Amino acid sequence: MINFLRYIKLVINGVVLDSDQYNIEFSVNRSSNSSSNGAEIKLLYINDDTFNLFKQDYEIQIIAGYKKGIIGLIFLGNIDEIEKERDFVNILATEKNADIKNNSIVESFTPNTKQSDIVKKLLETTGLNIGKFHIHPENDYQLYRGETFHGTVEESLDKMASKTNCIWYIKKDLIYFHPVNYEYDKTFINANSGLLEFNKKNENEYTLVSKLNHTLDENIILEVEYEENKKIDVVILNSSHYSNDFVTECEVILYESANN
Repeated sequence: MINFLRYIKLVINGVVLDSDQYNIEFSVNRSSNSSSNGAEIKLLYINDDTFNLFKQDYEIQIIAGYKKGIIGLIFLGNIDEIEKERDFVNILATEKNADIKNNSIVESFTPNTKQSDIVKKLLETTGLNIGKFHIHPENDYQLYRGETFHGTVEESLDKMASKTNCIWYIKKDLIYFHPVNYEYDKTFINANSGLLEFNKKNENEYTLVSKLNHTLDENIILEVEYEENKKIDVVILNSSHYSNDFVTECEVILYESANN
């Protein structure tokens, strides 16, 4: 059954299910803390053959949007839990950070190795492609005594992020490592492009609701035209995507405040 112009597609280990044939619901919650990036997916009235497509640790993608508008990747991760009820299946998934959390690393770097070279090596161990990587030159100094890692990849990246005044996170199968205020991607939104609500939360923070929009992710600069000819630049801290109302909800902060 075609659900008006709304469209949802799941890709489970290469197999495609879409909302033209299945009743699919989802909620996705994202933040710059990669461990918080998760999805809950529900399929209603499925048979055993469809249920058997879902296996723990299988890759799962959520692609959603409007057939006569924008459609894009909302979530890419791995299945953690599968809960089967009488007439539906509920899937819990997280972005691809299990290996980073669980895999150990034992690595030593010789004296006078630059911090950027150490981070590059750590990023390579994740097996993920790099979305953005940068360390400010003033923080990219040589470590006089070198560096040794005995722990998980996550702990090692946390350590180097602290040393270099950076953040790191995973977003849609890409890994990012950069200063808090470094060259965010930028997009524009107003009522004509889907903005539904823009409300002040406190002096520097706002909440934003739009029609479902896969481009509204964490660490994106938004130029928001909240009234005609009135604009403001903000950075997305957290975003959530919901199929029920087909909306994206974001917590944002003034761009100038995010740089301080």
